[in-house]
Amino acid sequence: MNPTDVVALAELMQQALALHQQGEFVAAERLYQHVLQRQPQHFDALHLLGVLARQRGQPERALELIGQALQIDAQQAVAHCNFGATLQDLISRNAHYSITNWPCNSSPITCWR
Repeated sequence: MNPTDVVALAELMQQALALHQQGEFVAAERLYQHVLQRQPQHFDALHLLGVLARQRGQPERALELIGQALQIDAQQAVAHCNFGATLQDLISRNAHYSITNWPCNSSPITCWR
């Protein structure tokens, strides 16, 4: 990826995050998806799209997206926390989800909220 593309993706991510923080979920999702079309393994786009899915009441999709992000970079504690919080959402809804599907080889970290 050339430097121009890197800058363009960074600008798209800034715009997406600003929209996300303003509650403009549809527009933010569109930009996150655009980033992923250009760079499918973009950690932040996957992670934040997962956070957005959780905020929209889609915990299964959130786990899938955050899990994909963690497969790219399992050292990101905030993603582990968001993954765990989403699991708590599922448990509180009495949904069945197996922790054996943990998305990385490391064990889960403890997250206090």
